[in-house]
Amino acid sequence: MVLTVFVGVILTLAALVMKDTKDTLDLLMFQAGALGAVELIRGLDKLYIGVLSEAVVDFSSTFLLWTFGVALTPAIISGGISHVGGGRVSEPIIGIRKTLIVAIGILTIHLSIAAFSAHLRLLPEYLDMLPLYFSIFSLSILSMVVQRDSIKVLIGLNMAENAFMPLMGEVPLILLALALISAEFVNEIAVFIIAEGKKEFGSLELPSWRESIDH
Repeated sequence: MVLTVFVGVILTLAALVMKDTKDTLDLLMFQAGALGAVELIRGLDKLYIGVLSEAVVDFSSTFLLWTFGVALTPAIISGGISHVGGGRVSEPIIGIRKTLIVAIGILTIHLSIAAFSAHLRLLPEYLDMLPLYFSIFSLSILSMVVQRDSIKVLIGLNMAENAFMPLMGEVPLILLALALISAEFVNEIAVFIIAEGKKEFGSLELPSWRESIDH
């Protein structure tokens, strides 16, 4: 379980400095797959000890998380990329090197908190990796702040939402499905706004939008 969360951390970090938009979208898909697998592992553990009803709930949660996170979300964003002619190469506003320095600093802080918390057993067992989830969330927010490409900003938003996938198994299935549907609705609106921005300003880059608005 810890391994899958660490994979999620690494994929989020890689998305920060990935130049190609389509490659960044692939990282979002893999990140969702890794973090959604936490519920699958929990389900297998419960199945092993004979708690069948709870295992079924965990498997159902995994199915929902993977259906939306691995399939629908990337499909919606990919459709947006095709519609606006995206898939271009772009770097963070502050450059790759500075972005990495900030990201590693954030990650170091969260890992230190995680180690300190684990040593003193400050959190209940099902929340023991909460600092790692917050590290993924923080790196995703950083991505939203430093990216030029509006599509990459949207990818960062979805990565931030994925950060807490391992905790979503505690949510009733109906509420989980409603939350995921709402997230896809937000993605549809965001893709529409990006398409209109490209039509209006002739670019997918947010700095260009700001310059056009200022003038």
